[in-house]
Amino acid sequence: MGKYGMDAKDHTTATSLLGAIGMIAAAGERAEIVEMIMTGSGVTAAADTQHSARGARMTQAGAGTKTDTTPAKHNEASAAATLLAAILYTAQPTVIDTVHEVLFGFNQRGGMRWAVPKGEGIEVNGDETKLAYIWEVISSAAGKVDANTQWWEP
Repeated sequence: MGKYGMDAKDHTTATSLLGAIGMIAAAGERAEIVEMIMTGSGVTAAADTQHSARGARMTQAGAGTKTDTTPAKHNEASAAATLLAAILYTAQPTVIDTVHEVLFGFNQRGGMRWAVPKGEGIEVNGDETKLAYIWEVISSAAGKVDANTQWWEP
């Protein structure tokens, strides 16, 4: 069992939803998301820019425009992650749930963290229709955020 993580640095936000991080399970693979963090990156946006971070399940129909990345291993002895990782969406995937398991607001100088013990996280299963999860953000004005996600794989 391995633990993995990835981040999206200085992600440009908008007044419409944009994904900072996407996690996609391949067929036969699954993972448990146990931590999601989003903070203002503090580099360019005004301090009073308000952000709403949202976690939602999605399909890969209309996958959006994103950058693929390699997840980091928490233990170098672990095998490579089976969850596919995407960051910095500039166009949203087309099939995203409108009900969010995680939702919180913060301003450009702050941030929030959602974390649960192993066994109580959000399951992503490659054999399900909604085989992916997106950590997205909407802002009161264009801003910048940093995002991070941690998960376990069997």
